Amino acid sequence: MYFVDDTTLISRNVPSLFQQLELVQVYCQGSGAKLNQSKCVVFALNKNPPLPTVPDYYVLPDGDTVNFLGVMFGRHNTTAQVIETLDRHLASARMDVGVSKQCDFVNFVARRATL
Repeated sequence: MYFVDDTTLISRNVPSLFQQLELVQVYCQGSGAKLNQSKCVVFALNKNPPLPTVPDYYVLPDGDTVNFLGVMFGRHNTTAQVIETLDRHLASARMDVGVSKQCDFVNFVARRATL
């Protein structure tokens, strides 16, 4: 038996979201895979407008967040909050493996967020 867990789709806008969800359904129909829609969450990131109703999917209420790999995401999370959480996770991981150098990518993202 094969399965996929924690798949993430990122769309620029609502029409793209619907196109991606349609592609997932086509894939499932053709492959026999099943999407557990009761475990799916659809939401807008950062300060994007709230999403309309998405048939057959749970739309995260405005102001709520969802935990994805230890990072809280939602419509009103700020980039700084997400970066701070990621930096804490990376610092912890660096300590676990004995790495002391900060991750240049996170530093780059943090600098871009303050521009």
